[in-house]
Amino acid sequence: MVTSRCIPSSWSKRWTREIGSQCVSQELEKSLVWTINELLLNIPRVIGPPRSEMPVLIFTDGACEADCTSIGGVLITPSGKVECFGIELPKEIVDGWKKKADQTQVIGQAELLPVLVAKLTWQHEIEGRRAIYFIDNESARLALVKAYSPVVASLRIVCSCLKWDQDYKSQSWYARVPTFSNIADGPSRFEFTQCLKDLSAEIVVPKLDPSWAQGGVFELGSLRTLHRLC
Repeated sequence: MVTSRCIPSSWSKRWTREIGSQCVSQELEKSLVWTINELLLNIPRVIGPPRSEMPVLIFTDGACEADCTSIGGVLITPSGKVECFGIELPKEIVDGWKKKADQTQVIGQAELLPVLVAKLTWQHEIEGRRAIYFIDNESARLALVKAYSPVVASLRIVCSCLKWDQDYKSQSWYARVPTFSNIADGPSRFEFTQCLKDLSAEIVVPKLDPSWAQGGVFELGSLRTLHRLC
């Protein structure tokens, strides 16, 4: 995975379509700011020799119920260490994802955010290592694989995941897991019985960034700042 992965062709195609219009969409604006920032500030990624160590396994899941939105995750290390988390998301974070006041479903973001939370929570386990993330939502998985989402709230989370991997030299692979086989499904709904009994897991406190309550993840500013970046 290299920086060029952060510049999908869909962004350039959209720029071509919108270049003649007076208004640039919020999605395209954030994509352009992200791209320029990456090109200016990131150092080349070092590709090392093949590794013999096994990757870390991480299962994630999100749940949207009528009264709450929650996320969960399970970590399994090559040494057999198992940890898990489950937490209800603050209303401020969930409201920041909504495009309109009466919107109720934010499942796309709820499936993406636990991947970022897992990276932050288990930094000490996956920094400089390979990790396989098992996700049961295909839309969220493909957004991470493509490094792109047409939904701005989702795009922010995807960019944050990319930035984290770049900063902490972690190699991520995003795999599909059926819902009934996803061991993070329980923790995302505060059901830890399987993890505690069958996996001897330890429950940990996940790391959330307080700034997420101010409208999203990974704000880069606006196109008005580009001339200063350049």
